[in-house]
Amino acid sequence: MQGVLSRGLQHPSPLVLAGSLSIMQQALTALQQLLAPIEQLAAATAAAAAATDSVRNGQQQQQVLQAAAASLAALLQQLRLTTRLRLPDVSVIAAAVTSLQRAAANATTAAAAAAEDATGGQSVPGAKSAPQQQQQQQQCDRAQAEWLLPQACSVLGAYARWLPEAVADGHLDLAKLLLQGQGQVRHTDCFHTWWRRSKGLGGSCW
Repeated sequence: MQGVLSRGLQHPSPLVLAGSLSIMQQALTALQQLLAPIEQLAAATAAAAAATDSVRNGQQQQQVLQAAAASLAALLQQLRLTTRLRLPDVSVIAAAVTSLQRAAANATTAAAAAAEDATGGQSVPGAKSAPQQQQQQQQCDRAQAEWLLPQACSVLGAYARWLPEAVADGHLDLAKLLLQGQGQVRHTDCFHTWWRRSKGLGGSCW
């Protein structure tokens, strides 16, 4: 699965990329539904162990709670590790984000240049000139990039929240990655989505 999704994220077809991102979003949503209750239980158990008075209630109860909290923490770590082995490396997703940012910027620049060239030419009634066709294609390319980029941001946000070790091992500056090229597309919205997801607050890039 890891190899298939990695190739999908690097595929030149927007349809294949969209499908790969959609599968990853669904997988990470399922991971959230699995990990969130265990994470909450682990935190509650650890808090209960810390609040237990070992003198009054006995050391045995405190040790049981501490052991339970440690077991839950280990389970979380194992589930995260297992998931990482089945999903693409975070660097592949970061590369997809960078590629989409570049595509949106290039399409915007090219569309502006085509529009400027078209103003000096003569058009035939009922027919589309080559610059007009190029401009429409460039607008379509930008629309595709702007549509796919929020999905990629959402996946990055889910990685930051539920697979933090993967992000740490990737040595990525996610804030810089999401904010570079700001103004071409809604990077600020995507940054807030990443930040909210990394804090467990949810959110969407749309």
